[in-house]
Amino acid sequence: YTGSVTLDAGSDSLVIARGSANGSNKDALIVADTLTNLSVVSGSILLTGEVTAVNKISLVASGAVVDGNDTTDADGNSIAVNNVTATELSITASGGIGSGNRLETQVRYFSAANEGSGNIELVNQQSPPGALDITGISNSGGGFAVENFGDDTHGITVTGSINSADVVTIISHSPLTVSGTISSSGGGEVTLDAETMKMSSGATISTKGDVSL
Repeated sequence: YTGSVTLDAGSDSLVIARGSANGSNKDALIVADTLTNLSVVSGSILLTGEVTAVNKISLVASGAVVDGNDTTDADGNSIAVNNVTATELSITASGGIGSGNRLETQVRYFSAANEGSGNIELVNQQSPPGALDITGISNSGGGFAVENFGDDTHGITVTGSINSADVVTIISHSPLTVSGTISSSGGGEVTLDAETMKMSSGATISTKGDVSL
């Protein structure tokens, strides 16, 4: 199949579960190199399998978006499993996005909006390592935390605004470039952790709390 797919569950909760696709036994809802875009509209979304598309994945939840596919090793230690692979990921929720158990992704562009309660938490690790562009974050219900594993030249770029009600934590194991606005309306601590950092003209950090660079 070539094109776009929309799954609309209304206000009901949706479990994106493990299954097979294209005749293979991959733990994914959709694994298709020709699938261009995927849009999911639901109540709460529980990601117990991986979701894959070539271009954009959009998740719109009237509840929380939850990571549900982590496993454990023989010693009982948690093992993170990827949730989303795409070029661009956009998530809208009410109740948190990876709050308390961050989402694992392999994406190039990320934007998210959350209200009500809960954090937005994400770790991004592409293969091979690559850049992450944060194009816009809004969370009136909690904080925002992102970690990206890039390389010496491909790190995190903040091109959009990050507006958080609580702490903001950005960890880039490579360069970090801030071109937009980072703000914590609740006076939470803003932490920017990177090998090198550049603040572009017009970029601002706003909080009544501490700023850690």
